[in-house]
Amino acid sequence: MLNLFKKTNQLYPELSPTERIPKIIKECIFPPLKKEGFKILKSGLSIKRTQASFQQEIWFSKSKWNIENDICAFTPHFTVTLKNYKKWHNSEFGEPPINDVLESHTAHYIHGWNGDLFDNDDYDLAKDDNERIVELLNENILTQGIPFLEQLSNYKSATKYLMDSERYYLAPKMIDICIINEDFQLANVVGNWFRNYERTGESEFKESTLKEMDQRGRKLTGA
Repeated sequence: MLNLFKKTNQLYPELSPTERIPKIIKECIFPPLKKEGFKILKSGLSIKRTQASFQQEIWFSKSKWNIENDICAFTPHFTVTLKNYKKWHNSEFGEPPINDVLESHTAHYIHGWNGDLFDNDDYDLAKDDNERIVELLNENILTQGIPFLEQLSNYKSATKYLMDSERYYLAPKMIDICIINEDFQLANVVGNWFRNYERTGESEFKESTLKEMDQRGRKLTGA
């Protein structure tokens, strides 16, 4: 039922969470991003743009606990995928990749994200001042979210970020983006970085990851 005791500024409280969240995203969150070249998808929950061979996406997941105007919560996510990677991978290795995602995080894991009103990884429109949520979210996206996406939309800075973040399981994909950009020196650096860590025995990798690394090793040596 409608919570009549809310004293905060509420936007479209008469709408259900399913309708309310996309409407607020479209009318309040998307406009500044449109100026940055983003487009909003029909669902109203995903905003995308393409930078060279990288696709950047800001998307919003709705809480499964949402109910009328008692809970109306959502979480921002930031994802970079590799455009045309599936086609390239299939051509190079004779099989499609597991996925074409380079990296994906909720806002909680974006460095510098202002956590005000961001409780339990959610913004709750039913609980907090909606105008303040919009203000915080727009500021966070422009100052922290987009720089995160940009960092992952250049093969050199993406490789550095992923290595610094110790994403060893992503080494095959990191090598691939170096090969695509014909930077075989950096591809070998990534390969050595992975093998040096593998030799420590601190982690066990999936057979699929080891297979992929063997494939990249043969490709880089011409074997």
